[in-house]
Amino acid sequence: MNPDRWRERWDGLRRIVTKTKSRIGREEALLDAYLYVARVRCGRAACRCMRTDYRHETWCLSFTEDGRSRTLTVPQDWLPRIAAATGAYREARTLVREFGAAAQAAAEAVNDQVDVRIGAGRQLLAELVAAKAGKASKGGSR
Repeated sequence: MNPDRWRERWDGLRRIVTKTKSRIGREEALLDAYLYVARVRCGRAACRCMRTDYRHETWCLSFTEDGRSRTLTVPQDWLPRIAAATGAYREARTLVREFGAAAQAAAEAVNDQVDVRIGAGRQLLAELVAAKAGKASKGGSR
């Protein structure tokens, strides 16, 4: 393996580790849920949503609890905090994936470098065997 590629992969891992440490180390909530806008009918007979294509928009939060999917409506005053927590969770998951990919690439680079060094060691062993064989044919002792 090209030594520059090896260093490049290690530098990539180092960058991801630094980025992950600074991001995950913050004291903020991570919410593993999906925040979305639902367009619904309110159900009042006199409302225009019952007579036209108009729909009311409401923010909903979908999450899993005790193995079951749940959905809650999110009040407007809670929306900034919930949006920040779900966004932080998505960013953390992305960092975990990037960290894993960078670690895998670095491990492959190390393995490739070890294979190169093993090849050099095997060459050294072949030279030793040839030298011993040359001494043995000349009548040398051990």
